[in-house]
Amino acid sequence: MGDNMTCITEFTLLGFPLDATIQMLLFGLFSLFYVFTLLGNGVILGLISLDSRLPDKPISFAGCMTQSFLFLTFAVTECLLLVVMSYDHHVAICQPL
Repeated sequence: MGDNMTCITEFTLLGFPLDATIQMLLFGLFSLFYVFTLLGNGVILGLISLDSRLPDKPISFAGCMTQSFLFLTFAVTECLLLVVMSYDHHVAICQPL
């Protein structure tokens, strides 16, 4: 069973076979999405810095603990989902059906 082993030393990445006009269109589209994302984040940061009430908003101890608990719970859940997804990817590649 151990006789069927191949040692791969290099591989070549091939992109999708698209012509240059479609590649430029997609590049422009994704660049536009990126610029809009940057502009949106800049607007949010600008509004926060202009409104003096936003940084100085007091929060109760219970609210702070609830927010911290939920943040940590969701962060751990995301990490666990990434672990499960990477294990599934590993099994699909290394032990195909």
